[in-house]
Amino acid sequence: SDGLFGGLFFLLLGRFGSQPSHKQLP
Repeated sequence: SDGLFGGLFFLLLGRFGSQPSHKQLP
């Protein structure tokens, strides 16, 4: 079940990195 969570997390991270719209993360 860890793979699914990790995948989702990475997907979100990648999306944020591609579109730096929300500058809330350090």
